[in-house]
Amino acid sequence: METRSRGPRSGPGSPPSLAALVAQLERRAAESEAINATAPVAAVLRNVIIELHALDGAATDPAPAAPAADRLLTAQEAARLLGVAPKWLYRHGTLPFVRRLGPHLVRFDEGALRKWLARR
Repeated sequence: METRSRGPRSGPGSPPSLAALVAQLERRAAESEAINATAPVAAVLRNVIIELHALDGAATDPAPAAPAADRLLTAQEAARLLGVAPKWLYRHGTLPFVRRLGPHLVRFDEGALRKWLARR
């Protein structure tokens, strides 16, 4: 009977160590952030890492602070960066940096907005 490897292991047939699991999750979180995965994916992975560090007895602040580019901007803030009126942003709601948080709540991803501007 063959056993499949499900990630880093500390020895043959033993479960992965907590440190190895944390390292694997940190790598996945960094990859998610690098490809601009949806904010919830990266945030969930970062929260899991924090909880695992707490179980391991490590410092309670293992994750670096989120860069300012991960901020969600109001229509007024985003409009100021783009040099347009807030109303223009609402009319162009399919832009790649638009984040719909609810039926009547829209925010604008600062990092994605800056990347979009750089490509134009």
